Amino acid sequence: MTMQTRVFVVHMPPSLASLLFIKAKEIGIMSKGFVWIITDGVTNIIDSLNPSVVEAMNGALGIELYVPESTQLDNFTMRWYMRSSNIEIKHLWTMEL
Repeated sequence: MTMQTRVFVVHMPPSLASLLFIKAKEIGIMSKGFVWIITDGVTNIIDSLNPSVVEAMNGALGIELYVPESTQLDNFTMRWYMRSSNIEIKHLWTMEL
C-alpha cells in the first residue's frame, strides 16, 4: 500500500513561521510523510532565526530568491548601507538595473 504524503506550503511572516515549525516538530509532523515548502519571506532571514527554530525546520524545502552579483548591485548596496545597515531582498526589488 502506498503511503500518503501531506504537503504544506508556508507563506507567512517569519515570527509566525517560527512558532509553526516549533509546534509541528513537537506534534511529530516534521517527519516522513510530510513535506514542507517555505517561501522566500522565511528563507531570506533564516540565518537570523533562533537555532532551535532552524533545527525544527530541518528537512523543509526553502525557496529563496537569487540576485546575481553585478556592479549595479554593489553600488546600490553601498548607497543603502549609508542610510541603513539592514538590507533585504525587497529592497533589491526597488533597484533599477
